[in-house]
Amino acid sequence: MNALLSLDDTGITPDEIRSRRDGTLEPVSFATVNTTAERVEKSDILERLTQWREEDNLIGANRGGRPKKMTDLAVLTGFLLLAKEKAPLYETALAQLFQYRLDENSLARLGLKPYPSTVPDHAAENRWRGNVDYTFKSILALMDPYPYSRRRTLTFTQVKSVLANHDSVQEARRKARLDEFTNRFLHMTYMLQNRATRRAAGTMDISIDQTAISPINKRGWHDKYIDSNIADEQASSIGTTRRGVVEVFAGFYPEKSSTRPDLKPGATAKESESAAKATKADLAWLWTANIAVRVNPKPDKTSGFPHLIMGGTLSLPNIGVSEEAVKIMSQLVHNGHKPGMVDADQGYFAHARPERLHDPTERLGFKPSTEYRKDKLGVQGGAAGADQIEGHHYCPAMGKELKEATIDYQNGDIDLDTYRKRIQTRIKYRLRAKEKPDHNGNTKMLCPAAGKSPTMTCPLKQLHPDAADIARPEIDEKNLPEHPDRVCTKTCVTIKRTDGLRYKQALEFGSEEWYAFHKHARNSIEGVNSYLKDDGKEQIDSTKRRLVRGFAAAQFFLTVLMVNYNIRTLAAFVHDQVKDGTYGQEHEPVDREKRTPSWLHRAFHNAYIGKDGTGHTEEDILRFNALPLRT
Repeated sequence: MNALLSLDDTGITPDEIRSRRDGTLEPVSFATVNTTAERVEKSDILERLTQWREEDNLIGANRGGRPKKMTDLAVLTGFLLLAKEKAPLYETALAQLFQYRLDENSLARLGLKPYPSTVPDHAAENRWRGNVDYTFKSILALMDPYPYSRRRTLTFTQVKSVLANHDSVQEARRKARLDEFTNRFLHMTYMLQNRATRRAAGTMDISIDQTAISPINKRGWHDKYIDSNIADEQASSIGTTRRGVVEVFAGFYPEKSSTRPDLKPGATAKESESAAKATKADLAWLWTANIAVRVNPKPDKTSGFPHLIMGGTLSLPNIGVSEEAVKIMSQLVHNGHKPGMVDADQGYFAHARPERLHDPTERLGFKPSTEYRKDKLGVQGGAAGADQIEGHHYCPAMGKELKEATIDYQNGDIDLDTYRKRIQTRIKYRLRAKEKPDHNGNTKMLCPAAGKSPTMTCPLKQLHPDAADIARPEIDEKNLPEHPDRVCTKTCVTIKRTDGLRYKQALEFGSEEWYAFHKHARNSIEGVNSYLKDDGKEQIDSTKRRLVRGFAAAQFFLTVLMVNYNIRTLAAFVHDQVKDGTYGQEHEPVDREKRTPSWLHRAFHNAYIGKDGTGHTEEDILRFNALPLRT
């Protein structure tokens, strides 16, 4: 190839020949390389990769195989550099980066050495590519929950064999590593913010959602039909079998359905293929990215921080949706963040089982903000005689027009202004906490007509002698229960932590405050999903930018691109603050409480249109015309 570079009878430049016209050979400065390498090191992932190799007995004097000539630092830094340039995340592009675009100082910073000038370009090219491939695959192998050969498409007979030989224990261990890999990098980007920006709110409030990620090969399989598929294969003559499966561990995803199944982890494709009753045309063989974005708890005020991606995982569609959300919230708590509100669409809290999502969410300290299913509005059980209505316990003598305010509004029987007034009025009928929850999370609650600060008067309760002499709404005697329960006969009652757990919300459902936060949170996550998939930005769903097969590779590149998004977003935020003259100013935190101990920080385990950015008006949302569940 050296001879080719001296040709003078062609209009193609030497750099174009070297790069095969696939990309730029412009040098990358040492400063850029050093900054990116420092960020990789700050994530502490290099130490974890070494530990995982030790755990897997891949390090030691008696281990065979050729030694690595490429460092983990070089591969991770190189891919982040390519992502910054919006370049394809190809191994060939990475090899060209090392061979042609970094000087000796930059290579040395990454633990690499250039090949001597006596080695021809084509030989050096092959060596760089081989070293990149070897080290990159060794990193993926440590974190691959679904290891098997993807060199060729598989017959259905081979698919069944892969499933039969799958190690679920190994899957759980490596999936945990893969999620930690992502978590460490995202937390690193959060720590790039200055102290004032990190502390701009007293809590970590997030909006969480799923978005589809396409594998390179989109042909799937179904457990219900695999045996008949195998029989067809065996009956077919050689050379007539259909194109086979590559990604055995993916799933059918109902792209246009308004509901999303949430099967328990370990469910098979048989159970997940069309649980949403989507038409066959709506189904695609995909993975799902679970993404959490930091949002402003007081959207009517300037947040003082950028909306960074705080958590992310990759999962099989329709399976473990709740568990993936809990995993992200748990990572945030372990990273030292004080839990705040977690906003989600109806695919989460509205449909999930309490033991899988609501209970662990509350135990972690997060408080939901969400919509309800239509059949979960109005009175939904209760405790001690109090009615549970849309997240709170109320006096049972509250009028029907207040109990069913949301139902009446959805049915079109009242307008928005009347609805909001009823929501505000019924707050006075709500039970009030007498004291903080006990160690089990149970709370003593006062009847609204009891205590020193009653909000109502009731024929069944004598006004406390120390209560202020002011006018209060009176409970209509005709609404009193025929057989009063404890809430009517006692001053206070105990509401257990699990009472109404499925319906608990951080804010008064239907109120202006709830709508403002929910709209802001949904806009934020949908906007991030849109930016991540934008062809001019991260392109996370474009298989043309990541040509490596497999689940682990998909999450690896998703991580790289989310890190690039966060750094790009933070840079834009700082740019605007410097321009406005507000950079470095302390923002008064919202509801700041005692900060989480610092030692926890080291613990690890728009394309949309419309007034609210989703194509829906305020009334649409309150009437629960389905918001988009995915992008």
